[in-house]
Amino acid sequence: MKFSQIKTNCSYCDKEISLKKSQFEKANLHFCDIKCKHDYNKENGFWGKQPHNYQGEREVICVNCGKDFTVSSGQYNASIKFRKGNFCCSRKCVGAWNKQNSSGENSARFGVEGLSGELNPAWKGGITPFIKAVRLCGNYYRWKNSVLERDNYKCQSCGLDNDLQVHHKDPLIKIINDNGILDMDEAKNCPELWNIDNGITLCVDCHKLEHSTLKEIQ
Repeated sequence: MKFSQIKTNCSYCDKEISLKKSQFEKANLHFCDIKCKHDYNKENGFWGKQPHNYQGEREVICVNCGKDFTVSSGQYNASIKFRKGNFCCSRKCVGAWNKQNSSGENSARFGVEGLSGELNPAWKGGITPFIKAVRLCGNYYRWKNSVLERDNYKCQSCGLDNDLQVHHKDPLIKIINDNGILDMDEAKNCPELWNIDNGITLCVDCHKLEHSTLKEIQ
């Protein structure tokens, strides 16, 4: 199946580029590569703040303790769509809410063979939603952009300059557990989480290879 292509110009360097119609309609700004994207962010006041497509934050209420806190609009929209708008302010509240509402007869798998929630040996106290919240906060965007800039927007393994990702040398979950981080305020004030020496720029393929190699070593 051949996708229709739309010709446009890079929003930073004005180079002519071709995009799929779906890609063109999805964003107001278009870039020929990741370097132009980050140069645009830097020169237009987004560098060190938020990327051009950042949609701001929303005030929400923790369903477990009732505390008011903020989440990014992206996280808010995803929660409304996939988790019925159930927000938790910390790992402790995530675990408590899951234990009360997603285990036993309240579990979606109640009556199905297998263990869920706290009874499952693989259960980690509801940490997955908290990790997602950390990855969606402004500090994470700033950390990621700083690593890319330091590495000159090139994969540090093969030298590729597109399809780039930032890899954590020490996983986020390890740093969070080692520092006893329980909520977003503690995460934002943890220097180890935002140390750019813990990040390295890799292309998608080298990133996958890095994780597969780590699994083999472990």
